[in-house]
Amino acid sequence: MLLMPVNLIVMEDHPLFRQATLDLLVTQMEDVEIAYAGTDLTIAKTVCEQVPVSCIVLDLDLGNGTPPLDTIEDLSTTGVPIVIISALGEPALIRAALARGIAAYVPKKSQPVELVLAVRQAIRGLQYTSPELASMLLQGEDGGVQLSDQERKALILYASGLKMDTVARRMGVSTTTAKEYIKRVRQKYAKSGTTLPTKVDLHQLARSQGLLP
Repeated sequence: MLLMPVNLIVMEDHPLFRQATLDLLVTQMEDVEIAYAGTDLTIAKTVCEQVPVSCIVLDLDLGNGTPPLDTIEDLSTTGVPIVIISALGEPALIRAALARGIAAYVPKKSQPVELVLAVRQAIRGLQYTSPELASMLLQGEDGGVQLSDQERKALILYASGLKMDTVARRMGVSTTTAKEYIKRVRQKYAKSGTTLPTKVDLHQLARSQGLLP
């Protein structure tokens, strides 16, 4: 029985680092083919329409002036799992990227094996969190209020300005469920003495907790 090749896209603007990433993935993973390597978002999305791409490895800063989160939003429309590899390590940016459904966030200072593990998990439809990333995400957390992953995602998406039905679609849940997540966020903070009656209040909270840049 013939195995289907694993088609990958690698988006990185530094030629040396891009080549190193390609060499790592090709040598450490079986049946890998590089469907595209470069920085052009339009080409990457077109490739995803033409061949079954298994994973996109994305550097958040492609040197084209596009905000990192906009790049993620654009590529997310392909439905292909995205693994971020970046030198940008601000907790707020990482949380916002994770809330947009990326499969993994691998700091560039990580060991090469971390990227290989992240890509393998992404191909299986799973998320990967390295110990280093987990530590980074603890920075700026509010220890007084504990939100679930879904509540935090709903808060980030809704507080970033999206409508509730859009939040629901991004999370893969019903609008009623998305509203319930936001309701729980408000209730949990209300118990700690912080009332959040408006969307502006939620936005200010998210920024103060490092959930939004």
